[in-house]
Amino acid sequence: MTHLHHRRARRAALILATGALTTALSSAQATPSTPVTPPAATAAAPAPKPVTIKVGYLAQLQDVALMTVQDRLKDRQKVELVRFPRYADAEAALGRGDIQLASLGYDVLAGAVARGGAPKFTYVAGLSRGAISLVCRNEVLINAWPDIKGKRVGVAAGLPEVFLDDALVQHSLQATDIERVKFPEKGAPALQALREGAVQCASMAEPLGATAVAEGYAYYPRTDIADNAYAGINSGLAANPAFLKANRGAVQELVKEVLEASALYQRDKNAWVLELAGAQVTGASSAVGIERVQLDNKLYMDEAWAMVVAMRPVTPTVATNPPSPAGAAAIAAITKPQPERDAMNAYFDTSVTEKQ
Repeated sequence: MTHLHHRRARRAALILATGALTTALSSAQATPSTPVTPPAATAAAPAPKPVTIKVGYLAQLQDVALMTVQDRLKDRQKVELVRFPRYADAEAALGRGDIQLASLGYDVLAGAVARGGAPKFTYVAGLSRGAISLVCRNEVLINAWPDIKGKRVGVAAGLPEVFLDDALVQHSLQATDIERVKFPEKGAPALQALREGAVQCASMAEPLGATAVAEGYAYYPRTDIADNAYAGINSGLAANPAFLKANRGAVQELVKEVLEASALYQRDKNAWVLELAGAQVTGASSAVGIERVQLDNKLYMDEAWAMVVAMRPVTPTVATNPPSPAGAAAIAAITKPQPERDAMNAYFDTSVTEKQ
């Protein structure tokens, strides 16, 4: 009996074990395995937003290339054009960072180097040469430079005066050979004086000279004051240094468009005139004035240095007795060391145009 009981007990245990195993296997087959979730793909970084570039320009013939950059870059950059009445205003806005690039005359460079301190703008491309003319009334005959002796000449401040002074020297004339009538600004006063006959000739920026010629009371004599020791350099495209450092690619792209536009308008004068008319910059005198302007994107650093030297503030001198201690201190306060070439070089970055 005992042996039979044990056999029955073992058989029951075997049946229970087999049933448990069958249940486990069925459960494993019925329960789907948990799918392996692949790692989430790294989201693509959003494209950087285009920077806004505010470009300062003046209502003048040589800034025509800047007037086109907004349209040329409309699908790539956000460009805003800001018109200024004077270079001094554009320089101040550029230094503050209110605008990022601007047209600046080289007379601005001379003043900045003379003041000293860290540069608040950097020339990245040239814009123009010439654009300064000697214009004379029709009844005043000037066939060669000696004919200007004894004439009453209006001279606007800045490059018109610098160009005229160099032209006199280049042609063996003295500053005292003309009766100089100085005007503090480049604009309308000198033109008005020429129109009314208060001066016989005037050295002035374009398109003022062209205005006098187009109105019929004046002409351009054969004397070209832009043919001077400075290669006639007039203006360049300058950038805010901090913006240039942070957005060099954007500046290079804009400069590329300026170079292409300059080449186009230098080649096609009709297109140049039409662009100026579309920008409402000048009137009928544009076609006359552009003949006195060379769109040139080269940075003429040697010639710029010669101009900086020529425009240095006059150092006070004492021709008689030595000054008193108080007088010596006053002279020292307004006398600055002569600018060095390296100080001027800091205002230029030639690599922007070299890589175009």
